[in-house]
Amino acid sequence: MGRRQWILGLFLSAALVATFWSVDGDDMPNVKKTRTPSSDSVRVTKKPGTNRKDGLPTAPELNQVLLAWRSIVSGEETDAFASKNWQPPPPPPAQEPPPKPSAPPLPFRFIGNAQEGNKVVAFVENDTESFLLREGETVGQYRVARISSEGATLIYLPLNETQLLRF
Repeated sequence: MGRRQWILGLFLSAALVATFWSVDGDDMPNVKKTRTPSSDSVRVTKKPGTNRKDGLPTAPELNQVLLAWRSIVSGEETDAFASKNWQPPPPPPAQEPPPKPSAPPLPFRFIGNAQEGNKVVAFVENDTESFLLREGETVGQYRVARISSEGATLIYLPLNETQLLRF
């Protein structure tokens, strides 16, 4: 056997000894150290609350240990006996009603106006079309309510909302 194998064997032995040997016996839950003046012996006693003859923990005890371990690992404190609130959650706050719909901006651009008899007519254009506006006429979704020297008053028909196209 070579030197390397001896070293690996030594480390394996040290790992096995460290696994099975404990300085204080703290990792053995059912071993109770009792020191008497006459002797320094360790005596295995049955842990209170266990119903097993071998002194090993019962299933409820193991569950309690697992819950404690879970709270340590997760970093949050869990209390198995904490009071629970069984009331339904409060309703979400009432939402504000949606805003009232409004008419879109006027799609027309003023080109000019003219006098036709005793009435004023306006010339407007949409992106590709030109229109002649007279009072009472309907152009698309707009009805011309009034034309004056300040501008044309148009009513958006779906919402019956008045808008002013200034000259």
